[in-house]
Amino acid sequence: LYFVDTFSTDEVNGGNENKINFMNIKKKLKEFLRVFHTGNFNYIYRDTLRSNYNSGRYWLEIDLKDLNSYDEELGELLKKQPTEVLPLFEDAAKDVVDEITKPRPDGEEHVRDIQVMIRSEANPMFIRQLTVRKKCLFIIFIINQFDNIYAFKG
Repeated sequence: LYFVDTFSTDEVNGGNENKINFMNIKKKLKEFLRVFHTGNFNYIYRDTLRSNYNSGRYWLEIDLKDLNSYDEELGELLKKQPTEVLPLFEDAAKDVVDEITKPRPDGEEHVRDIQVMIRSEANPMFIRQLTVRKKCLFIIFIINQFDNIYAFKG
């Protein structure tokens, strides 16, 4: 029997001193989704996850300021390394949905994947001002016109 624990000693950014324990991060994200609440003990993410999942909407929108207020280090990690942290966030959301929607009807025992979307009130800038960096970008746009799509044969 051969076993490899890929999450315990993974390094991010190709061997820097910045080691991340992915299992610990996922645990913190699950805790955030379970216990984060507003002043009147409204568990917004846990309740929204349950409501969305039961309605067939398999996504959750997270406000970055809520994550920062819960754990500032976790919020910064998400902004600096979104390609590593966002999949963990989606796995954590799926695990929480599994816990909070039990028992499920027959035939629906398998939990669907959950898409996590991050909302931020960060300072906006023009797309032409962006530079290439490995950071999370929030791009808001409006589609004001579109045409039919035709196959190009060339």
